[in-house]
Amino acid sequence: MSTQAPGSMILAPDQPVIRYSPEMDSCFEQLHRAASRGMRIPESIDSIIGLVRQLKELYYIMRDHLEADDGMSAQVAEALPELKMVPLLKMLHSWEQDAERGMREYEARDVHLTPEPIYTDPAYDYLRSPGCWQHYRFTMFEANRALNICRGRICVVQE
Repeated sequence: MSTQAPGSMILAPDQPVIRYSPEMDSCFEQLHRAASRGMRIPESIDSIIGLVRQLKELYYIMRDHLEADDGMSAQVAEALPELKMVPLLKMLHSWEQDAERGMREYEARDVHLTPEPIYTDPAYDYLRSPGCWQHYRFTMFEANRALNICRGRICVVQE
């Protein structure tokens, strides 16, 4: 078994792949799909919170696979493209540094689609805080890092 990571981090496995895991293939596909959705920041704060929860759940499942020295098939790894996360992470970092600007830019993306609200959802107080974008950025970064580590954990499937 590879070294277990403290807290919420993933350490690159220090042991070779022991077995093929179809569950790891499935988790990789789901994590990739969720991270791809996260590349386009969701329209509502509830969707952001829901996406972060989904990413974290899949992230921890993938961490368990990595710590158990599981491997995935090369076909799955090759079928899904690497995500170009750097522009998103830079934008989120700038929003984190200036929360008011971040909120304005976030709301301006779809202002023509959104009618004037009748009331303000209390969840938008979270959007105004730098913690919102920091949390989103960190989660997207870690999800992408997990995907990249998994790409190196290929197991030759014996048929």
